[in-house]
Amino acid sequence: MKLVFIFIVLALLIKVCPVLSQEISFDKVSLPDESLSGTVTGITQDLKGNIWFACQRLFRYDGTHLKSYVHDPLNVGSIAIS
Repeated sequence: MKLVFIFIVLALLIKVCPVLSQEISFDKVSLPDESLSGTVTGITQDLKGNIWFACQRLFRYDGTHLKSYVHDPLNVGSIAIS
């Protein structure tokens, strides 16, 4: 009898507490013509929420647009290459 009572209480808790679970959804992102090329060697997110992908180039995804950054040897302010 005790096991039946415990089973009923647990069953009620599972039905009553669905807010404890998280619903996760994913949106498919279409990449522009200039898509990520090669193997992605790093992914990070900055404080503004942008996601950065490192591969043969550096890409920033802001939730809408994917922008690439490349080293410009004529610009001392461009990103460095290693």
